[in-house]
Amino acid sequence: MRLHLALISMGLCATTAMAWAQPDDLAKKTAAEAAFRQGKDQIAAGQVPEACESFRKSQELDPQLGTQYNLGLCYEKLGRTASAWSLYSQLAETDSNKGRRADAAKRAKALGPTLVRVLLVVRDATPGLTVERDGTDITSAIGVATPVDPGKSMIAARAEGYEPWTAEVAVMGEGTTVTVEIPRLVKVPVV
Repeated sequence: MRLHLALISMGLCATTAMAWAQPDDLAKKTAAEAAFRQGKDQIAAGQVPEACESFRKSQELDPQLGTQYNLGLCYEKLGRTASAWSLYSQLAETDSNKGRRADAAKRAKALGPTLVRVLLVVRDATPGLTVERDGTDITSAIGVATPVDPGKSMIAARAEGYEPWTAEVAVMGEGTTVTVEIPRLVKVPVV
């Protein structure tokens, strides 16, 4: 009898634990679905920036390949070609929906020649150098012509004990590569 009660008690605890975990997951999925539908309505109304934000929120709450595809379409409409290309390229490799996978591959291929790239060049490296573009660490992209969304970017280089270096760079022109040469940083004078 005690064993039977213990098993029932353990079962109730497991069910209660599952019930506690589900509402949060369900709430996220519900919010993601609402954001996705809002994005579809916004696209239909021509509110592209707002739709992109809704799709981004939906994807953050509950990542789905269909949402990723719609976010790619949205970014493409905004001219954020590198962001769209990246999403399409991922879908072309991973999407189980054959039609969407084929369309994503076609769109990625079409965007490829139009991409604007940034090539970071460091001729005389400063020890401990880190490089950021618009606040995001891109040190590992040094020497790689990396697709970026067109527009202006702030490039910053830093190293401990050295004066920081910054430059605003206009990244524009379909199919171009903008080269940014990062100089050796100047040591901070010891006082």
